[in-house]
Amino acid sequence: MRQVTELRFEHSAGRWSLYLSPPPPELAPFVKAFWEVHGFGNFARQCVLPKTTLEVTFNLGPPHRLTHPGGAVTNPYAWVSGLQQRPFVVQPCFDVTRLPFHFTGVSLSPAGAYAFFGIPMSELTNGLIELDMLAAARFRTVHAQLLETPSRRARFQLIENLVRDSTRAEIRVRPFIGWAATRIERAHGTVRISDLAREIGVSRKHLNEWFQQQIGLPAKQFAGVARFQRLVASLTRSPPPRWAELAQEFGFYDQAHLVHDCRAFAGMTPTALHATLSPDGNGAMEI
Repeated sequence: MRQVTELRFEHSAGRWSLYLSPPPPELAPFVKAFWEVHGFGNFARQCVLPKTTLEVTFNLGPPHRLTHPGGAVTNPYAWVSGLQQRPFVVQPCFDVTRLPFHFTGVSLSPAGAYAFFGIPMSELTNGLIELDMLAAARFRTVHAQLLETPSRRARFQLIENLVRDSTRAEIRVRPFIGWAATRIERAHGTVRISDLAREIGVSRKHLNEWFQQQIGLPAKQFAGVARFQRLVASLTRSPPPRWAELAQEFGFYDQAHLVHDCRAFAGMTPTALHATLSPDGNGAMEI
């Protein structure tokens, strides 16, 4: 029996549950978690924040409109969001007081996404791509099966099977790239990229070129997302922080650097982000 953890959220923006299931050991290098979110929202739109995972999402509920710098799409049944450097917007296209939203999917590590899709990850960066455009028959079949499967554990198993069937053994990130990406994530973006390049024995330019292809962002920008992700996680469980102290603790040069990154990644000031951040840390909500 697979493990499923439920996290419940009660907020002015709604009430919902987030279900998380860890991957089996053999998929751990590729998958961060299988997830499902279900409940009622009370928000006009949500700005989904950048993170260090690529998300494959299946919509099992009513339609939404997704807007990102490259355009907008309404009511996709399934999509992938690549590594983001700015938020994208999710807007319900239904009466949120009467109908619940319902999504399920998988958070892939960049290394896992590279093996799953088999294309340069830079092609997905800062984009929301309907899965129709990548492999329509395969994903439509899984979506139809998910809609007909009443058990959450069974839905997670379907998505796990998809990952197993789609992950190609011959496509792997270079070992030194996987090692460097893991170091950056574990250090929450506070490692020096020049030090990583020196430890690996390649030039910084060479390291960034491989990161761009196989991870989706140059190493320094990936580190910036990792640092911002840690900041967001801290804001979901803290009272109004002392920004200068937080900047020092999380590896920003100073408070001005924290403000700059927050504006870049969230499109708002740190104070505004703290005030509007959803309790699950997924995004900023406009009620």
